[in-house]
Amino acid sequence: MRDDRAADLDLAQRCLEGDGAAIGELQSRATLVLRYSLGRVGASSAEAEELVTNLWTECVCGRDGHPARLSHYRGQCPLVGWLKVVVMNQLFDRKRREGRWQELTEDLIENRPIPLERTVEAPLLQLMRQTVTTALVQCPSEPLVMLQLIYLHGLTQRDLAKMWGWHESKISRVLGQACDEMAAWTLEKVREVDPSITLTWEDFIELCQCADFSVFV
Repeated sequence: MRDDRAADLDLAQRCLEGDGAAIGELQSRATLVLRYSLGRVGASSAEAEELVTNLWTECVCGRDGHPARLSHYRGQCPLVGWLKVVVMNQLFDRKRREGRWQELTEDLIENRPIPLERTVEAPLLQLMRQTVTTALVQCPSEPLVMLQLIYLHGLTQRDLAKMWGWHESKISRVLGQACDEMAAWTLEKVREVDPSITLTWEDFIELCQCADFSVFV
């Protein structure tokens, strides 16, 4: 994995230096993947073509006074996955500007106990933050505490079994059900925001892993 990330970083750097072979290699690896991914989340063929074509100029030369996109890549995830986040964010931003994007505000979540600040941030980040927050609000308190103990405090399912006096298999079932329900709630909110968006849970997880939203605002 480290070798793959190092290779991606090297490829990005060579593209920034204007290496035609490197640029061609990246385009060959990513173009069809990016178009397909955009189509899956609601882009028309023309929109996907335009976004991907513009991306290659932005990656190497920048646009509107902004530095080249690839100068922000740090190898935090596979390069193609990172580029996917860039173009999806641009698609969602375009939808919002055109009025087909419903404003993501407090009204998205009814009767929630967690206040959300109004911030200027990438629309893709807005979508992900709001929908995950909604899923967490709906999660029953007991499995939510279990998830926090595991992912925030590093406890194991064996530790939880001792704390709750349950068998490990029951802990596993409770956590599995909670995760499945949160995934379903998250995707349901995505569809409420824009029915044309057809993200799968695997898409959503990949976007979370590859996102560096500070460069997308």
